[in-house]
Amino acid sequence: MDGTLTEQGALDFGLIRSRIGCPQEAGILEFIASHDDEPSRARLMAVVEEEERLALAKVEIRPGAAETLNALRAQGVRTGVVTRNCEAAMRAVLVRIEHDFDVALSRSFEPCKPHPAPLLHILERVGASPKEAAMVGDSLDDMDCGNAAGTCTIAIGSKGDPIFERARPTSWACVESLPEILPLLGLGPLRTP
Repeated sequence: MDGTLTEQGALDFGLIRSRIGCPQEAGILEFIASHDDEPSRARLMAVVEEEERLALAKVEIRPGAAETLNALRAQGVRTGVVTRNCEAAMRAVLVRIEHDFDVALSRSFEPCKPHPAPLLHILERVGASPKEAAMVGDSLDDMDCGNAAGTCTIAIGSKGDPIFERARPTSWACVESLPEILPLLGLGPLRTP
């Protein structure tokens, strides 16, 4: 969701890492899970959730998101969201996008991405096979999730962005804007009368 449906930068991962003492090379959720005692995990997760709530005020929907999602819906394409954000933050952003996703899964669905389970769950819920689906995302976690699930993977981002650059080599295709995915999927833009 962050960096795919929304612009990057609202959620400050560097600040979160600093506040919880997470090394740069470790995943934040994985770092928290590595703590043996539940009180420590709960304390660290509370910091992450606080930062997610604070970031909501800064979230900007990615240009072209609504138009692309409307075009997908108009052409009968089912849509889902897989995010490592908490449920409350995910719901708050999805309300702003104003699109009725068929399925939306936060990190409360376990295991969360990059494991393929959430994506496979969405595909099962919408009655699609991996060969009929595409995972669009900005991160290596997104590409790993889609590749492990057997879907086509499309990396979205800007050349030179380190998150996007890590995702690019493992993706089937790369785009800089959401509307660019439509022709890759054999679809056109939404045409209005």
